[in-house]
Amino acid sequence: MEARQLIKELLKESGITMEVLSKLMGYNSKSTISEMLRINAGVKCGNLYRIADLLGYEVIVRKKKPGKLENGYRRLSFEESAAEELK
Repeated sequence: MEARQLIKELLKESGITMEVLSKLMGYNSKSTISEMLRINAGVKCGNLYRIADLLGYEVIVRKKKPGKLENGYRRLSFEESAAEELK
């Protein structure tokens, strides 16, 4: 799952709209959040942490483990657009 997909899920689970999140982050309109979550825009690590925190979640980094994740956990994957930029 890419970061933008995760943020969309967290927003839905939290019942918070992009407009409310924009205000919590100090932006004037929800278009800033919409732009961040667009397919090719990508999400910076700092923004992911900040959004997760504002929505009541935390970001944990640990060594990869094979197999299925425990309930409530999500696995982020490397965004395809970012992979293309590294080539």
